[in-house]
Amino acid sequence: KDGKDGKEAKDAKDAKDSPRNKPTATEALGTPEEALEIVLETVESLFADRDGNLFASMVKQVLKRKRPNFSEAYYGYRTFNQLIEDAGARGLLVIQKDERSGGYVILSFGPEA
Repeated sequence: KDGKDGKEAKDAKDAKDSPRNKPTATEALGTPEEALEIVLETVESLFADRDGNLFASMVKQVLKRKRPNFSEAYYGYRTFNQLIEDAGARGLLVIQKDERSGGYVILSFGPEA
């Protein structure tokens, strides 16, 4: 029994130390406010170039092109949709669920932006 517990502990330590593991929501290194600022800057540039609504997936694609190392997990979010939902809840963006894709459409900036 002791050998198994020791092996499990070693495996857990090895997994934790693996450079391939991204931070989880509980291991956030950046703040949610930093992530929201990055998203708002990206949304602003996209609204300047386009008329109409934006799909959140498009925002993420552009963001990843500008910042290839961007990861919402670094800022404490499990998914990009969770980050967009937080922006909506904080009044930074007006969002609407897109039933077809399951993602979000960004309609405009919110009153707190």
